[in-house]
Amino acid sequence: YDKDSDEKIELNEELLQNESMTGYTTIALFGLDSREDNLDRANSDTIILANIDHDNKKIDFVSVYRDTLLDTGDNSYRKCNAAYQKGGASQAVSMLNQNLDLNIENYISVDFEAVMELVDALDGVSLDLTAEELKVMSIYCDELSKLTGKKYAPLPGAAGTYTLDGIQ
Repeated sequence: YDKDSDEKIELNEELLQNESMTGYTTIALFGLDSREDNLDRANSDTIILANIDHDNKKIDFVSVYRDTLLDTGDNSYRKCNAAYQKGGASQAVSMLNQNLDLNIENYISVDFEAVMELVDALDGVSLDLTAEELKVMSIYCDELSKLTGKKYAPLPGAAGTYTLDGIQ
């Protein structure tokens, strides 16, 4: 992100004056549902806020659920993941700042393949899944496998805890 090239981000100027907000930096992380290497406009199906506490030397992560109804701009309340599609990263960051009383200036956007590579680099992610979730997941796994050319091991249909790879 280059602050000089993106002056459309709306900040909460009041927060800059609030002493309790000093010592922190928050960065928005967007995982985009982009299948065409387009990081300009796509639904941000993953929105994570990385809050860096400089004084205590720690980082906290908070997920903003993609289906949360927020003002995505111009008093238009929609699922918050639509803000990125509507106006790019500046619209999505502004939406977070205005709705959640934040003062984010920095962001990182990646497509779904980057998220898959990250999960694989971590040797998978463990999740508890219901039989219904596994059924729907298999549809998406097939689609991603065809799009990326990567193979995956189908999971059994029984509910349980599974270590999932990037495709899964």
